[in-house]
Amino acid sequence: MKTRTLSLLLAATTALSMAAAQTRPPTTPAAPPASTPATTKTTPTIVSATVSGQWEYLVISFGKTYFSSPADLQAKTSGQSKLMIYGPLGGVVASEALDTQAQVDTLGKYGWELIGVLGAIGGDQQWVFKRPYDAARAATEAAQIRREGAELAAAREKAAREAAAKPAPATPTTPTELVDLDAREAQAKREAENQTLRNRISSALQLTGWPMARVDAAGLSVMTYDGKPNTSGQVTVMLDATQRALTGNTYRQSAVDALIAEYVNTLKSQGRFSSIEPAKYSVCLDGGTALRIGASIRFNNELKDVISPYTATHCVK
Repeated sequence: MKTRTLSLLLAATTALSMAAAQTRPPTTPAAPPASTPATTKTTPTIVSATVSGQWEYLVISFGKTYFSSPADLQAKTSGQSKLMIYGPLGGVVASEALDTQAQVDTLGKYGWELIGVLGAIGGDQQWVFKRPYDAARAATEAAQIRREGAELAAAREKAAREAAAKPAPATPTTPTELVDLDAREAQAKREAENQTLRNRISSALQLTGWPMARVDAAGLSVMTYDGKPNTSGQVTVMLDATQRALTGNTYRQSAVDALIAEYVNTLKSQGRFSSIEPAKYSVCLDGGTALRIGASIRFNNELKDVISPYTATHCVK
């Protein structure tokens, strides 16, 4: 009895297993891995960095706006007018600002929209434009501006070099004045004599061991009738008395006076001039050149006159 019962249980278990296998959905086999396609090279698309809701503005002035006559046929035949197509037969007849219109058209090509005009017609006006702010466009235009600026600078430099290289305009060969050659030659001779006199006297005043602050002999000239120095001519000598008269920040005027007297005696002893005499009333009445001697002292890197050259005047011949 036990054996028959075990056989029935085994048969029932086998029947249930076969029924379960028949009702399970079939397993779908895994698809083999697809082969990796070759990489396709694409051109990137630059997306403008426009910020929504933000604007940039342009405020400019074209100066005065001038209008053309509606009867200007040249504007129509050249294609500058946009209005004449509507008239004059039964259409609009009005003046047209061709130059300003062309300038506004150019701005419109770059996205600028006119939103207002300030000022009276016939006077200088302010034109207000706006367009959406675009960072990429702004960067492109900035690069273009820099490039054109460099080109303009190079063109100006080239024009300047070419202008400098051009020869100077020829001097007109047609005489413009009547010339007395004798008078011209006499004037040149007098100037040469005057310069010789200035050089001679300036050289005679230079003594070894006597530093000069300055020597001015520009006023000397030669008298035309006897070749002697002009009595109105004069020479100014300023001795540098720093080394001989300055002690610390003090000096004595008496010492500077003695220094000038010593200088005059040295000129006499060395025979630098045929005669050296004190001038009467600071004027050389008997002819000769007025030699005016003064002195300066250098203090705090500045030369200061301590004795006026008009104090000691001599006549030299």
